[in-house]
Amino acid sequence: MQSTSGRTKVTVIGTGQVGMACVVSVLSQELCDEMVLIDVAEDKVKGEVLDLQHGAMFLRNATVSGGSDYKMSANSSIVVVTAGARQRVGESRLDLCQRNAGIFKAIIPQVVEHSPNCIIVVISNPVDVMTY
Repeated sequence: MQSTSGRTKVTVIGTGQVGMACVVSVLSQELCDEMVLIDVAEDKVKGEVLDLQHGAMFLRNATVSGGSDYKMSANSSIVVVTAGARQRVGESRLDLCQRNAGIFKAIIPQVVEHSPNCIIVVISNPVDVMTY
């Protein structure tokens, strides 16, 4: 899916293992021209962006940036949400869903504000309930 500018911008929210696997997969398959990483842990995002930029010579000419400000994600074609809490030992899926719904209440309005026409892909547990 290309934006109106002719460039494809993908934003991944959450730079944990799942988020970074998505980033590397999208970049290695040359599916975007611009990749943006968003996470509340700004130091982690900066480190991940630097790592990706150092390896950029092996990838197609895609720009990689990141931070904690959702303005960076403006006009994204696709937004992948991998952010969410880990399930605690003994915690039910519904309890996890309640915690992750709280996280989503902070994320989704900002995504829609800055990229109202994007496709949102949810990869956060419990994924079946969170996508509904």
